[in-house]
Amino acid sequence: MEFLKASSTLTLRAGLDELYRQAPEVARVSKEKGKPFRDHDLTHVIFGCDTSIDGELLLKPWILHGTDINFDELRE
Repeated sequence: MEFLKASSTLTLRAGLDELYRQAPEVARVSKEKGKPFRDHDLTHVIFGCDTSIDGELLLKPWILHGTDINFDELRE
């Protein structure tokens, strides 16, 4: 995916659209769960992390300390 490249020039919107096209299950969950999940998906684009377990682990410190997502939302 283009947004995973350090040299990517995609906008956030274009990167999010690409993520959702390539991972429709991620798009489905975000649509069902709403803003906190879309915001989380945006962190994948901002930091160029995929949705593998490794990508998720790389994002956890940022999500826990750099956002207003609470533990209940994170547990979901």
